[in-house]
Amino acid sequence: MNVIQVVRKSAVNTRNDLIGELLVWSWSSICLILSVGLLTVSTAMGSAQRNTPPPFFLSCKSLETGLVQKDVRNLCDVLQMKLQNHFPNHAVKQVEGPPHPVGEGIYGKLVVQALRSDHVSGFLMWRNLETGQNYEGPSIQVDGMDDAPKQRLYEGFADGMLKVSTPPWEK
Repeated sequence: MNVIQVVRKSAVNTRNDLIGELLVWSWSSICLILSVGLLTVSTAMGSAQRNTPPPFFLSCKSLETGLVQKDVRNLCDVLQMKLQNHFPNHAVKQVEGPPHPVGEGIYGKLVVQALRSDHVSGFLMWRNLETGQNYEGPSIQVDGMDDAPKQRLYEGFADGMLKVSTPPWEK
C-alpha cells in the first residue's frame, strides 16, 4: 500500500507541477504577445506621426496704416480657407507671427499692400521653419467693381495668390 500511495502522490505532484508550468508558460506567452503587439502599435503610430505633413502657419499684415483691420482679417480668413483646400493634408492655422519655438512647419505671411472695396494687392512671404529656406512670391493685384461683394474680390485674390505664390518646396 505504501508503494501505491507514493506513486499516486507522485502522480498528483507531477500533474500539479505540469499545470503550474503550463500556467507560467501561458502567462509568459501572453506577456510576450502583448509586448510585441504594443511595440508594433507604437512603431506604427510613430511612423504615422512622422508621415503627417507639417502644418502651415499664416499671418497677415498690412503696409497701409489706414486699412480697416477687419477687412485684412477677412481677407486672411479667405486665404486660410483656400490654402486648406489647396493643401488638404496640411493643417493651416492663423497666427500673429512666426511660431515659437521654431520647429517643423511652413510659415506664410500675407503682406497686404492695398485694400479697397474694388482693389486688393499684396504678396506672400514663405519660410520653411525646418530648413530656414525663404521664398517671396510676386506681388499681385485684383480689381473688381465697386458694387461687387468683397468676398468675391477676396476669393479672386486668394486664388491668384495660390497660382503664383505657393512655396517651391510644396509644388
